[in-house]
Amino acid sequence: MGKTVRAGTLLRRLLGLVACALCACYTPLPLDAGGMLRDLRRNRGGEGEASAGRLAEDEAVRLAVSTSAPVKVARAMVSEAKGGAVRARAFDNPEIRVDNAWLRRGTGTLDRDVYKLGLDFRVFLSALAERPARVGAADAAVTVAQASASLEEARVRREVRVAYGRVVTARERQALLTRLVEVRHERQATLAVSVQGGHSVAGDLELARVGEEEARDRLSRAEEEMSDALAALSRIFGKDLVNLDDLALPASPPCRPPPDDAQALEERILATSPALEQRRALHQRAREEARAEHLARWPRLKYLEVGYSRNHLVGSQTIVPGYEIEPRYYAWATHLHLALELPVWNWNGGRIEAALARAEGETARFRETLDATIAGLHRSLFRWNRSHNRAERAQSATLPAAQEALRVTRQAVEAGRLPITAALDAEEKVLVARLALLDDLLACRTAQLDIEAALGRDL
Repeated sequence: MGKTVRAGTLLRRLLGLVACALCACYTPLPLDAGGMLRDLRRNRGGEGEASAGRLAEDEAVRLAVSTSAPVKVARAMVSEAKGGAVRARAFDNPEIRVDNAWLRRGTGTLDRDVYKLGLDFRVFLSALAERPARVGAADAAVTVAQASASLEEARVRREVRVAYGRVVTARERQALLTRLVEVRHERQATLAVSVQGGHSVAGDLELARVGEEEARDRLSRAEEEMSDALAALSRIFGKDLVNLDDLALPASPPCRPPPDDAQALEERILATSPALEQRRALHQRAREEARAEHLARWPRLKYLEVGYSRNHLVGSQTIVPGYEIEPRYYAWATHLHLALELPVWNWNGGRIEAALARAEGETARFRETLDATIAGLHRSLFRWNRSHNRAERAQSATLPAAQEALRVTRQAVEAGRLPITAALDAEEKVLVARLALLDDLLACRTAQLDIEAALGRDL
């Protein structure tokens, strides 16, 4: 009994292994939401894997692209589209059909039951005429997914670099505005003494107080800007950044001179823009689908079948007592079947019309995307030129002149020829000029990053 049970268990396991092999067993990984939440908490708490040293901008870009959830989703869609392309090239599996039946022939003395055995092999024939178009549409879908992934990567790169520029600008703006608050407070205190001595009017003192409060408001907004920029980086990396110790920051946002040839940039965008590549691939897919629908209206072979059948009588019958007659009747046959689909009732008109409309729509969408991309390019170039020119003038003329005026004014104050408020006013002009320069440098950098995002690569 025990041997029988063990043999039965072994047989069941063997059958299970065979079934698993035949069915290509696959167990998908479960969604571990709790584990994801624990990882998020560890990263938010700073317990995740720490990078060596401070995080530079280029390293941050590489890290963000490799860990960004939207980028991972877009890359998964590429793999899914490639699977669709493999499926479009595949042929349908053949079928083996077995027919095993008993046929009652009648109730007479010599009637016998007939045993029928049939074996058919059917091969499904794909639509060879439209097959290349279906494969082309699937390949275009792969290009669409790849362009979408490139578009998402370009967006993440821009977000990181813009956030770094905002952090640098906010840090420098905070330092300048902190000093501006101090300067205006000193000026207010000096005017207060002067008003008490009868050398200034009360209106000047009130204006100084308004100026100090304005500087404090600007400092508060700069602190908010710093918090927002750090929050943007925290969202990208999935880790809280509460200070600047983890970032390697330049002294100011870099500002390159803009390119001179706008038409060359237009040609580069036409060739490399992920948004245009995505639209171009969508248009190609729509064209291939329309071509396939046109070809699907013609007659086509659906399957080829080869079969074998055999019929024979079963049993014997007693005719005379003591004698039995066993009929030896059988018949066999082979056959070849071809199935041809005839477009009699349906000429695929609705699908053709819908596919043509999709193709025309994709043409219009490509033009719309091209217009918007080129218009955005020229707007970014305009901002880049203007902000770069302002930054150049500030660095070459405005700021040196303000610094020289401050030096001369301080000398005059030390010599007693001017009041101390003159030196404070001169220093305030230097601070205001440096604040304006920071805004221009950030605008210059942002315009460059906008163009690089449209190109899908660095300039």
